[in-house]
Amino acid sequence: MINSFRMRIIATIVLLFNFMFFTQLFAQNSTNGIFLEDGDTELHASLLGGNEFKKTAVSFITFGAVPSERIPFLLNASSGNNIKNQSFVFSFSNNDPFSDTGTFDRGFRDSKSPKEFILLRLKTNKRRNHRQIFKQKTSWQERVVAALVPFTSEQVEPGVFSVTPNSTLEAGEYCFVHQDILNAPIFSDFAFYDFSIEK
Repeated sequence: MINSFRMRIIATIVLLFNFMFFTQLFAQNSTNGIFLEDGDTELHASLLGGNEFKKTAVSFITFGAVPSERIPFLLNASSGNNIKNQSFVFSFSNNDPFSDTGTFDRGFRDSKSPKEFILLRLKTNKRRNHRQIFKQKTSWQERVVAALVPFTSEQVEPGVFSVTPNSTLEAGEYCFVHQDILNAPIFSDFAFYDFSIEK
């Protein structure tokens, strides 16, 4: 009788363990994300902090008829993701741009490869406590992206890619963002996987 009771307890514990294991496995496999190569650290994305507008010589001459430059930025002069490891892992486990709750995936959208992302070096503005993403000359809708950083990607298994910058990143602020931002009329629909490279 006692042995039967013990066996039922052991069976219940085993079932509970299996349930927790497969629940966690499903959760991991149904989520897109960017991780450090150690696999334990995930880059947490930031959303657009706002837009800064700067007057240009042309806008002054035309009394505002020609718009000033628009500079989208992220809040805070430095990222909360402080890293030293410069190798990343992109996980494309869910290619549906909408989650089960109907929330749009601003970070990965419907991408299937790191080649659909760009890596940018951000310009820090400590006085305003933010990081500039790039400049847009709104009169011609031209995006000025001077800090584009090339990187190499290699598929290591289905939906998983190893990503490494072509050269060692200098200390500073960076972010991965979907390349659609280069043509999008607004930037609030994007998530920025930002990080700081420590000295």
